[in-house]
Amino acid sequence: MNLYLTANEKRLLNLFGSPDIDIDIETVIYKLNNKTLEEDIFVEETPYLKKIYLMMVDYRHKEYIPLLDIKLMLPWAKVHSFYYSGEPNDNSPVELGLGYLNNITDRVKDIGGSLIFNQINLRNVSIDILSRKVEATGNERFRNEVAAYHVRQMVENYCQKDDPVEAGFHANLAIRYAVDLMPPDYNNLGYYFMKNGDLSVARGLFTRGIDIYNDPGPMSLLKYNLAVLDVKEDKYEQALLKLKESIALLNDSDEEQGKCLCLIVPTIRNDQIVFEENRSLPDLRDIARNVIKWLESYHN
Repeated sequence: MNLYLTANEKRLLNLFGSPDIDIDIETVIYKLNNKTLEEDIFVEETPYLKKIYLMMVDYRHKEYIPLLDIKLMLPWAKVHSFYYSGEPNDNSPVELGLGYLNNITDRVKDIGGSLIFNQINLRNVSIDILSRKVEATGNERFRNEVAAYHVRQMVENYCQKDDPVEAGFHANLAIRYAVDLMPPDYNNLGYYFMKNGDLSVARGLFTRGIDIYNDPGPMSLLKYNLAVLDVKEDKYEQALLKLKESIALLNDSDEEQGKCLCLIVPTIRNDQIVFEENRSLPDLRDIARNVIKWLESYHN
């Protein structure tokens, strides 16, 4: 016999859980709340640990997380899962989930299975303790995965939501966790720190991205941003060299590689060099050429 579920019911049962694994979430939370770093809870390759981490980050301003503890036992399989609202200030999805579960219960019984569920309020773990445990884990893959997540959140909050505080939260966690990232992530992190005046951190991130990658598209953007740093530090000859390298790399890449979400653009205003942010999908080729043009005149 089969258990027929709607799309919402399937999502409810599979959002956060694992087949054939009985998750003792309260023990996990107890271990995470332990301020010592003696036990490396993230060292195991357990998929639900990343979901627990992301949930706690989302709910970091809340003391408790309302969620549904769901155990589905069928003749051929069992799943232990948890369901919570993706919006910390809106608990209605959890209440709606209870209704779905009540509707599923009889169907599960009809095929010889059982469905046990209850709502719990899970005490959250402070972001300070949580971040120190991630930073200390020997599981570099886990660190890189959550670091990449925080980079994506930083970009979304900075470029799309215009929320610099939230962007800064994610950027700082990403740089603490990262062991090895993809070059675009190094570029995006470096951009954030350059925009906020931490030039040495930005330079290290841009340089790291160049060291580990050879794709001309991302390399061209990294070179451009290093050139902007050079201009900020009055290293005009080095800046000109990198700008020309950036254009050459772009010429070897796909045309679309020149489009950017935003760029910091050095320019002249009242005989002074100023740095303006362009968020109108600037074209890297055009911007680099314009900077070269005035910079050569200014430097000479």
